[in-house]
Amino acid sequence: MDLKEMLSVAKKKADSKYEECPECEEIAKDLMRRFPNLLEHAKEANIRYLKKWSEKSRYLGKCSRATGKWAYLTGYDYVIEVWADWWAGAELQEKEALLLHELRHIVKSITSQGKVKWGLRQHDVEEFFDVVRIYGAWDNSLMKLKKVLEESENESCAREEHTD
Repeated sequence: MDLKEMLSVAKKKADSKYEECPECEEIAKDLMRRFPNLLEHAKEANIRYLKKWSEKSRYLGKCSRATGKWAYLTGYDYVIEVWADWWAGAELQEKEALLLHELRHIVKSITSQGKVKWGLRQHDVEEFFDVVRIYGAWDNSLMKLKKVLEESENESCAREEHTD
């Protein structure tokens, strides 16, 4: 990054905490094409992608639902923001994984009156590593995760055997 680019970045940081993220949108659209079944609701949502500039962040990315007047004023259903400092150093695969994660939060339902209702999907698994270390896959979501990881490992081994 040359001096001019560094100054431009510094000015943007000083002027605003947020900036548009066209790269995020491009990657997200590619993910929606590649994983249509996983992201069918996200494909229908109007999403704004932002980079958030801050020295520290509690999260790498965040999906928020635009509600009430903000949805009305902006026309957006969701905002996905990524931590700009992390994003700048991340590999494409990491960016894709983060955006896939955030897009999976998007869920749509239809009310009994036929009105679209947007929501946020919770994580499939939420647990502390120490509890898993001590008690293993002790609930249904952890057992499902264990099965998925085992299947993934078996598929990976099978692919390696075919390439040898």
